[in-house]
Amino acid sequence: MTKPALAIVGMLILGTGTAAAFGWFQIPGLSTQIEELEAQVAALSGEINRLSAENDRYEHLNKELNQTVAEFRDLNNDLNATVTELEGISDGLNITKIELFKRVQELTAENEKYSDMNQELNNTAVRLAQEVDFFEAAIAKLVLENGALANLTEGLEGLTTELGTLTNEQNKTLFGIYDVLYGLTSENNRLESLNKDLVRIVGFLNETSLGLDDSLQQVTDFLTDQIAANQVLALASLENTFRQRVLSWDCAYRDYFREQAFGQDFNVLITNVTGVVDYVDERVLSELCLDKVEFEEYLRQEYPEGLNSFRLMRGVDDYTTKALDYYFPEVNETGIAPEAWAEASYDCQKLQSSFSKSNQLQNV
Repeated sequence: MTKPALAIVGMLILGTGTAAAFGWFQIPGLSTQIEELEAQVAALSGEINRLSAENDRYEHLNKELNQTVAEFRDLNNDLNATVTELEGISDGLNITKIELFKRVQELTAENEKYSDMNQELNNTAVRLAQEVDFFEAAIAKLVLENGALANLTEGLEGLTTELGTLTNEQNKTLFGIYDVLYGLTSENNRLESLNKDLVRIVGFLNETSLGLDDSLQQVTDFLTDQIAANQVLALASLENTFRQRVLSWDCAYRDYFREQAFGQDFNVLITNVTGVVDYVDERVLSELCLDKVEFEEYLRQEYPEGLNSFRLMRGVDDYTTKALDYYFPEVNETGIAPEAWAEASYDCQKLQSSFSKSNQLQNV
């Protein structure tokens, strides 16, 4: 009930009360109706009071509702701003997702390359283990041969004294023995410098007697066998040294070129090929008597699309492997013969035909 209606009802009640006070309604037959009307007016007055209190409560609730609507309006504005911000973040995340997908593809390709390199390293480790076993066996033989040469040298010195009274023909033979003795003495000194402890087995020949007679021919045959064995050991030692240089050339590569982009990421193209080739030359090419100019030209022909660190390492491996195959050929392969190494005193600089000068590059 609205406030105007309540006012009208109030006026009726006031008028009825006034009329009753002055006795206007003291009409026979209407007293009962007046009493009922007064009771209804009293009930209506109580209802008016209740409705008035209820109306006040609704006004209070309406104010709270208006305040809540205002708060919800502000919250809606904040949510709209948050939605806009989240849409921007979603766009950024989509771009990041695309970039991450590309990076995953790049990392997958790099992982495949690293897998291939790891397989190559495993193969190299197996070959190195085999070479170490061979070298250990060669050292064991070297120990025995050095002791044999030490005692044999002493025996030959005594033998030359006894041969001093022989004929002129025998003197000529003696001079040949002196030459052999000189070569053996030099070789013996070289072997002794490698392992000073080898002198402890000087009595080896005396204990085993070696089955040698007093025959000069038998002595000569024995020396020939020892010289051939020493040549094999010297050549094997040289080959092992070369292979060690090849295996370890790139140990400090990343640290040396850490300031360069291609030194940090091996997929980046090398901008200073000549400088990198100089580094490779210092570490391995010069040790193997390989020409760095020819090697650089080989890299340019092998990788016309550009050279990165991965391709450089593969190129060095292929190039040096071919050089080592030429320096130390297997049976029925073309390369430097053991006799040529002996004539060059096992110095690749003194070889008559080096790897670069023998037109082997076309087969690399």
